[in-house]
Amino acid sequence: MAERPILITIIGALTALVAIILIIAGIICLIGSTFHMNFVNDIAKAIYDSLQKKDPPSLQDITNYISLGTGIILIIVGFIYAVIAFGFLNGWSIVWYLGIIIYAISAISCIVMIFTAGAMNIILLVISLVILYYLFRPRVKEFFKI
Repeated sequence: MAERPILITIIGALTALVAIILIIAGIICLIGSTFHMNFVNDIAKAIYDSLQKKDPPSLQDITNYISLGTGIILIIVGFIYAVIAFGFLNGWSIVWYLGIIIYAISAISCIVMIFTAGAMNIILLVISLVILYYLFRPRVKEFFKI
């Protein structure tokens, strides 16, 4: 096996950090959503009420459910990033492809965010593009056996 390039170690470590942040954010969303509702009873009541055509859910109920869904998605994405980080550090070929997909999606979303959320996303776009460029370098592809 080829020696792991130093920047792959850094990318793997940063991806692991992102995974930890996503998982923590997901847990916070879950705690926030369940803090204001008794989870099982509220969901059962909401389903029952919607079947009985009673009052629509309140804004607080809607935000609780959105927070719950967001928390679950963040935790799942966090675990995906953790697997990608582990794969980067171990040179898994499949993770090279996943890295290309993830950082390409990141670059595209940064382009959209530049126009919708501000120019600060230019920095994230540059980071994503540099990582994409680096993943295509011969030494990196050799490490991943591509």
